[in-house]
Amino acid sequence: MLTTAFKIRNDSDYKDFYVIAREDAELQLENAKKFIKKIEEFLEQSMDLG
Repeated sequence: MLTTAFKIRNDSDYKDFYVIAREDAELQLENAKKFIKKIEEFLEQSMDLG
């Protein structure tokens, strides 16, 4: 997920006239939400161990 998101961000920043399809943007948004949820879960578990 992160590799794909990074490639899309790079392309949108550095390629002229790069346009992402709506479906791809929606997928990236859902992936970002999943990633944030996993990080939050990890941090909550880490705090419980300390």
